[in-house]
Amino acid sequence: MRNAAKCRRDSKLPLVVVLLFLVQTTTGCIVLAVADTAITAAATVAKVSIKTVGAIADTVIPSNKKKDMELEK
Repeated sequence: MRNAAKCRRDSKLPLVVVLLFLVQTTTGCIVLAVADTAITAAATVAKVSIKTVGAIADTVIPSNKKKDMELEK
């Protein structure tokens, strides 16, 4: 009876080893995907913020394009 229980326990060992290996190898991919998503989101927020500030500045600050063209002539 003892040998049968030991045999059943030993048969699960390869499965556990394979599962642990898969978890270890995919963890790096998951971390990379999460980091990439976070960086992309931060870059998008920064890009939108800069464009918004630029648009507000263009609206508030008067343009000198006409004066610059007159000076070039």
